Amino acid sequence: MTSPRMTAYLARLESEPLTLAQLGAIHGEFRRLGYRDPWDRAERLAVTATLARSGPVTTTKALTEGQAGRVVAALRACPTPAALAARVATPPPPPLRRGTWGEVLAAALAAVLGGTR
Repeated sequence: MTSPRMTAYLARLESEPLTLAQLGAIHGEFRRLGYRDPWDRAERLAVTATLARSGPVTTTKALTEGQAGRVVAALRACPTPAALAARVATPPPPPLRRGTWGEVLAAALAAVLGGTR
């Protein structure tokens, strides 16, 4: 069960626009990874959409705080352009399942035991 404060925070992450610090971090990380040429824009935006787990992105400024946070974290986790390419090529992990501890424990046990009891 999520507290009201956490619910409000999560709603803000998915509705408020990204911050200037996040915008600068995204552009800085892309520069670090070699996306310096203006002609790289289309590819950079496609990578951004994949990392943000969103639909097509026409401008980085259109991201929400939560989407921008996912992009920054993913870019910072990539030490090289090759690591970024590998990250983009693999599908993102499924979102964390919410439920009671009993449900989560049962799902984890089922995954470990191969669904047999």
